[in-house]
Amino acid sequence: MKNILETAALRNSKKLAAVVILLCFSFSAYACEICGCSINGYSFGILPQSLKNHIGIRYTYRDFQSQHLISEREFILGNTSTEFYNSAELWGRFFVSKKFQLMVFIPFNHFLTNEAGAKTKAAGMGYITVVGNYTVYNDAATGTTNFKQSLLVGGGIKLPTGKFDVSKSSQELNPSINAGTGSVDFLTDIIYNCRYKKVGVNLDANYRINTFNGHDFKYGNRFTTAAKFFYWKDIGKKTTLLPNAGLLFENAAKDNHGDEVQNFSGGNITYFSAGLEIYAGKIVIGGTFNHPLSQNMFKGLVQTGDNFSVNASIMF
Repeated sequence: MKNILETAALRNSKKLAAVVILLCFSFSAYACEICGCSINGYSFGILPQSLKNHIGIRYTYRDFQSQHLISEREFILGNTSTEFYNSAELWGRFFVSKKFQLMVFIPFNHFLTNEAGAKTKAAGMGYITVVGNYTVYNDAATGTTNFKQSLLVGGGIKLPTGKFDVSKSSQELNPSINAGTGSVDFLTDIIYNCRYKKVGVNLDANYRINTFNGHDFKYGNRFTTAAKFFYWKDIGKKTTLLPNAGLLFENAAKDNHGDEVQNFSGGNITYFSAGLEIYAGKIVIGGTFNHPLSQNMFKGLVQTGDNFSVNASIMF
């Protein structure tokens, strides 16, 4: 009887896994470029234990090399610049019920652009994001086989809390060096985890629908997806290591200023991602390193370097 139950459970698990993998990679992608770290998509990554609340902080660093144009129409090159993006983010997950959870992200950003010796800074609170996820399936605690999996779907809203200003010197829009987008935006997401004994995979995908802000500027919609394989390694009774590696993909449609499409905006980039999460009792610490494998941003005028993030959380 036990063997029959295990066989049936494993068969159903495989069917669900196949459906989820197809869903995660069926989002449509636009062949455009990415504009600025402050308005990039986000990836949840491998979250702390799925049945517990947590609150923590996450720091992210990115840098870009940009080639500016004197004339877009005649493609006359001007100065180059280097942009540095630093974000410290408070984030947490709170269970409203056993199947519904809220995730809140509150970032604080500091951005710096150095162009021909002239430095431009932007700092302040970024856009607060609230996402609600519903647990469609989770047999982590009740599964009868060594194959465990969970599926969450949801959506949320990004609030216009980040400051969006025009350039103080020229009164022109400078969309890639603002603490926020200045718009109310909407998000959808899907998160899937499966593990067989100590080896597993984490898939997450999200799509952000952007709206026009008070300056009649609209960032292109954002799509982000990641696939990471991980290994579960227990060290003693209360400590677990979770090394992981995989791919991260970000894509953005072109921006709009009023009815005018911004031709040199948007894009896509694919990263190799590697990280380590450490669970020690109620404490979780970790880090992730991303190396760009391919990129097409601003029609090749922007190149991003390696980036990394570190995080620390407490579960309760």
